[in-house]
Amino acid sequence: MKKSKEEKIMKLKRRVSITRVGLLLLLAASIMASAYADAVPLPEALSAFTSDDLSMNEAIQIAQSVACQKRNISVTDIADETIKASFVLLDNGQTAWVVTLFDDAFQDPTDISILISSPDGAILDVQTTNIGYFKTIRDRWQEKMGDADTWSLEMKALFNRLYTVHDDFAVPDDTMIQQEQAASIALREIPDDLSVDQILYSFSFNSSAEETREQYVWRITIVSEGKKRYQVNLSAIDGSILDVFSLDEGLGRIKNGYGNDSDRAGFNLEVAAG
Repeated sequence: MKKSKEEKIMKLKRRVSITRVGLLLLLAASIMASAYADAVPLPEALSAFTSDDLSMNEAIQIAQSVACQKRNISVTDIADETIKASFVLLDNGQTAWVVTLFDDAFQDPTDISILISSPDGAILDVQTTNIGYFKTIRDRWQEKMGDADTWSLEMKALFNRLYTVHDDFAVPDDTMIQQEQAASIALREIPDDLSVDQILYSFSFNSSAEETREQYVWRITIVSEGKKRYQVNLSAIDGSILDVFSLDEGLGRIKNGYGNDSDRAGFNLEVAAG
């Protein structure tokens, strides 16, 4: 009986030891991941390259070579892929190329983005995705800059240009409705008694717009009591309302700029009437 108890104690000690090792490995992995995220510099802005820098063609060739090795394919297999190459200033003062290849085929990984230092051509980072955008890179940006919803228009546009296939996000020029004015217009479309905690801004370009007023659009999201309550889309060309959405429990559109107002239950018709 005594021996049996000793065996049980020894087994328990081994389990505790294994658990400790597992926790230590998880902690080490977490520290390494955090250190890696901190070690990889982030693009801060687009920049102009000179004759002393790595050329765009050289950067693309390096990126294609990395993509071929990663996917175990040949250069001819990626000849038709969409390529975006941008020269950037990094937050550590370096300059680099961000080359992103978008594959039309659904495979894993579908897309790949390579950060290449200039002028030496050193590869600073390689990321892949099969979900349409680079979540790992966005998460890294969010670690340093906060939630993506709160990024400046410039940073939203930069991320969009570097890591998504479409250049939807933009920054208004001096001839367009500016941010403060857009917020003022949007606030007219929500109930007067709604407390406003925060206003979130998004500005996008719609290349397929049928009318000029729909080409550049402000998307204003109203946050109340910690929740997103309304989204107001308005033209950055003339300030006209394009859509108003209630975000409460998925109620959806309550007004649009095409003469169609919703009368579904749960909508504030006074708001819809404008």
